[in-house]
Amino acid sequence: MNKRLASAAAAALMAMTMSVAPPASAESFRDVLRRIANEASVHQQGRGNGAAIAQNGAANTSVIDQNGDNHTASIRQNGDANSAGIRQIGRNNNGAIIQNGSGNDACLVQFGRNVNGEIVQNGNDGRTGVLQTQHASAPIPVEMCQADRHHATGLLVAAARLSILGRR
Repeated sequence: MNKRLASAAAAALMAMTMSVAPPASAESFRDVLRRIANEASVHQQGRGNGAAIAQNGAANTSVIDQNGDNHTASIRQNGDANSAGIRQIGRNNNGAIIQNGSGNDACLVQFGRNVNGEIVQNGNDGRTGVLQTQHASAPIPVEMCQADRHHATGLLVAAARLSILGRR
C-alpha cells in the first residue's frame, strides 16, 4: 500500500471515528469539574458577621448563610465529596462544622440568640443534621441545608415549631 493511500485510509478512519463519538459538550465538562472541584458560598445579611471556609480535597461543597447580626461560622473539610451547610438566624450565634473523611453530609441550623453549635465528623459517609434554638436542639435531615433558600425557610420554620412547641 502506498503512502498516499495509507494516509487517505487513516484520515477516513479517523473521520468515521469522530462521527461516531458523542460530541463534547459544556454540560459534560461541567459535570467533570463538579466531580473534582470544590464549591463554597457565603451569604451574610446583618452586621458584624464573620465566616471562613477551608477545603482540602475534591468535590466538596460548603454553604454558610447568616441573617442577623454578629454571627460567626466556619467550615473545614478535609477529604472528598463532603457537603456542609450552616444557616443561622437571630443574633450572636456561633457555628462550626469540621469534616475529616469523605462522603460526609452535615447541616447545622440555629435560631435565636447566643446559640453555639459544632458538628465534627471523623470518618466516612456520616450524615448529621442539628436544629438548635435557645431552649433545645433536635436532629433534622441534612437536606434542610441543601434545599433552596425559600423552601428551606419553610422547612426550618416547621421544624422550629415542632422543636419548641412539640407535636400538637
